[in-house]
Amino acid sequence: DGEVLDAQFPVTNNNRRTSWLHGVYLQNEWRVTERFTINAGLRGDYADQAVQAGQVSPRINAVWRPRDGTTMTIGYARYFTPPAQDLITPFTVNQFANTTGAPPTNSGSAPRPERSHYFSAGISQRITPQLTLGTNAWYKDATDLLDLGQFGRALVFTPFNYATGQTYGVEFTGQWRSERLDVFANLTLSRATGRNIRTSQFNF
Repeated sequence: DGEVLDAQFPVTNNNRRTSWLHGVYLQNEWRVTERFTINAGLRGDYADQAVQAGQVSPRINAVWRPRDGTTMTIGYARYFTPPAQDLITPFTVNQFANTTGAPPTNSGSAPRPERSHYFSAGISQRITPQLTLGTNAWYKDATDLLDLGQFGRALVFTPFNYATGQTYGVEFTGQWRSERLDVFANLTLSRATGRNIRTSQFNF
């Protein structure tokens, strides 16, 4: 009668993966004057995960206190951020080919570490002996921008990469300190954009 019967068969997945993250860094603080300090460092990272990648990352920050109660900061850092090993999808999508569980495409490159340039600047001002207010702005320009997606009903997040991405924002902080009570509050406004999904494509 042309009736199609669903056939059930097991999909065995006994894969396992060991991840190694290696890092080494050097850092030095130089007090130029009593009110001006420079902190510089160099970090080397190597990740042996689903993919193998490494990077040498410089960073430098400056802190200036033009007067008592006022602190100004500015900095730059190069970051290398591998995806979380426990979230990387451990199976091969080809196992589900020709089944009702097959994804629209078998294309799915393994997630890569994110590489980014990070710039920040901020100021903090003590208004009274108890009250301090501050603000900080930042901008991040990333290659292989990492993001997490929930695909399906399970509350499991899967990492994937955009080819490029930018994140920027500003944070406002306030702190009240007394002999018996400390109160801290902050408000952050930010925007992030990513373009061209380049890994874990089968989830989409």
